[in-house]
Amino acid sequence: MEKLRIVLCDDNKQELDGYTQICRKMCEDAEIAAEFKGYTDANEFLFDAGDDAFLALMSVLIVEPNGSFAAVPSTIRKEGFDGLIVYLSHSTEVQNFLQAFDASAYNYIIKGSDTKVLNRLRSVFLHALEAVKAMTRQYIVLSCAGEYRQIETKTICYFEGRQDHLVSIKFDGGDFTFASTLANLEERLNARGFVRTHRSYIVAIDAVHSIGTDENARNAISIVNTAINLVSNERAKLGALQNRLNHKISNLDTSTENLSAAESRIRDLDMAKEMTNYTRNNILVQASTAMLAQANMTPQSVLSLIG
Repeated sequence: MEKLRIVLCDDNKQELDGYTQICRKMCEDAEIAAEFKGYTDANEFLFDAGDDAFLALMSVLIVEPNGSFAAVPSTIRKEGFDGLIVYLSHSTEVQNFLQAFDASAYNYIIKGSDTKVLNRLRSVFLHALEAVKAMTRQYIVLSCAGEYRQIETKTICYFEGRQDHLVSIKFDGGDFTFASTLANLEERLNARGFVRTHRSYIVAIDAVHSIGTDENARNAISIVNTAINLVSNERAKLGALQNRLNHKISNLDTSTENLSAAESRIRDLDMAKEMTNYTRNNILVQASTAMLAQANMTPQSVLSLIG
């Protein structure tokens, strides 16, 4: 079963941590799989909420409206959040109740530590989780390489298992490949109208059509032929694209080889020139040294004759 994702927002960190622990304990006692995240900064929350995947994965928002998070519920509703919002506050101001109504909040709970308040919190929280679980059965959230999709289960046709723990889903409007296994999907889709028809396929029962009559059989054959033609055309396009890419790669390899050869010739030419200059300079140095030595010997020869 998928984990429920519960987010708590409260400017008071002490109360945030306290109510997070209370809600986590209630989930554990009720054997409900859930993960929690808390925010004390409204800007930080809104930054994360700017990612569509964040709102798609969030099941319940528990918010303290009497502070910097006052505008958060209405803001995320405008951005498409369709999960449950629960107000949890010390405030009993009418304005906050009106805000909760405008944001289509599931409930409004007054904070407190007495038994009556905690019992009400438990009752509302657990009923909210049951409502969320009923809602999640209407769609499935899938992710792969940072990309998320929230897909209505009624639009799904089938899942196809592939290699390397990848699964492809076909639904009305497109397809999507994500990391999972069919065994895991079977558990997630339990009692949602799907059946494992093959070791590589899970099919939506509503997507299975009868071909018991000649007309239905002809229609099915027509659909299959159309699909075959579509696949053939796409394969032809991909083949042509692959040929162009291979030709381009071959040209690039030739250009690289020519460039390397030209560079090699330039380097070889520079080396020959430098060796010539080195030899010439070496000869000049040796000649200069010999001439200087000869010049120094002439005065000494004259002096030896005079002496």
